[in-house]
Amino acid sequence: MPERGRASDIRVRAAVPSDAEAVSAIAEETWRATYGGVLEPEDIRQHLVAYYAVDALRRRIASREAEWLIGEMGGERVGFCSVLLVGREAEVVTLYVLPGSQRCGVGRAMLKRAVGLAREKGAAAVRVGYMPANRRAARFYAAAGFQEVGRHKGPGGGVMRGTARLTL
Repeated sequence: MPERGRASDIRVRAAVPSDAEAVSAIAEETWRATYGGVLEPEDIRQHLVAYYAVDALRRRIASREAEWLIGEMGGERVGFCSVLLVGREAEVVTLYVLPGSQRCGVGRAMLKRAVGLAREKGAAAVRVGYMPANRRAARFYAAAGFQEVGRHKGPGGGVMRGTARLTL
């Protein structure tokens, strides 16, 4: 794991299919660290299997249906982000940074790039979903100018979900 670095050590680039293994590993570590006290271990495991299997990630990254970004620090892949650009609104679907590399600017750099991509594609706004129980995520998006626009229970009356929006 890289040491905390300077902004000049941070790079955001488009993901390529060969990044799928790194994305899967980052997802596993960040999901367990972030949601371990919020979700049941089996729910986390099922989510990781369903959404972050390496072969499925390779296909999704290659499809270009969503824009996938890799955040690097000191030359190592430490985060990823995906943004879906549909019509006049974009959605940051995922944004995760390894716990040991958080608060170094990688997440901010990826979010800035995602918002820039949305702007380039003509989006009028960017939205993001998060769990309000994840206070760090709520503060992160608020600091970037996103405003909470709603909360709802997940499927089957599950975990509370929040939605925030940034007007471009």
